Order: sequence, then structure tokens, then C-alpha cells
Amino acid sequence: MNELEEQIKEYLTNKSAELLSIEPAAVEWESDIDEYGFESMKINKLCVDINKTFGIEVRPAVLLEYTSLAEFSDYLKKEHYAKMEEVLM
Repeated sequence: MNELEEQIKEYLTNKSAELLSIEPAAVEWESDIDEYGFESMKINKLCVDINKTFGIEVRPAVLLEYTSLAEFSDYLKKEHYAKMEEVLM
């Protein structure tokens, strides 16, 4: 895992923990996000936060296409690498 991937993982883990009111250590990167209780309002909030932070457009439907934060992270790297790198590095 390179430095950008680690930064994206840290961001998504911390933001997910915040939204779900759990400790970041309790967020399992490879587990199905449905197991955490991500409901539509929390998914919307996560997307709003990502869009605001990185200046990108991620719709909630996109997040629903991926079963884990790891898979969603891969999508973000593929589609928005430059913006992610600009903010996180």
C-alpha cells in the first residue's frame, strides 16, 4: 500500500467511524459496509463530506455499488486520483 492509499484508508476509516459513532479501530476495511449499519442518510453524509473535502462529485449510488470501504477506496483512486492526491499529500 502506497502513501496515498494509506491516507485514503485513514480518511475513510475515520469518517466512517465518526458517522457511525464507533471507534476507528472497529471499522473493518474489508468487511461489508452493510454490517456497520450504513443507512441511506449516513451514506449521503459520507458522500457530501467526500465531495466537499476533495472537490469531487461522488453520488450515494456509487458507494452502494461497492461492498467494502476497500473497494470504494479503489474506485476513488481510479476515478479521482489527482484530487485525492492534491488534498491528502
